[in-house]
Amino acid sequence: MENFEKYIAKGKEISFIDVPENEILQTLNINRRVLNVLKSYNKCSKNKIYDLTERIILLNAALTYVENEETLHETYLKEHITHKKNYLSYLKKTMTSAF
Repeated sequence: MENFEKYIAKGKEISFIDVPENEILQTLNINRRVLNVLKSYNKCSKNKIYDLTERIILLNAALTYVENEETLHETYLKEHITHKKNYLSYLKKTMTSAF
């Protein structure tokens, strides 16, 4: 827990809450490329350590597509995806340093 608090103290905003499921994403007015990347992200296994890297890569890709978007939904997604990516990065760092 102490490492987690240090990570947060470094200014990393994190969230364990996942990005919206595909059914919800389809109802939002968001960029088609973002939608496709997040659909791929949602297909990844979320209970296997070796899938963390793939999930982080997909979240980075989604961030590049929403970087210059200014709709309300995409602004929300940008913040949410960033926090989730930071959380997964923290988990990956913690898990790989434990082995």
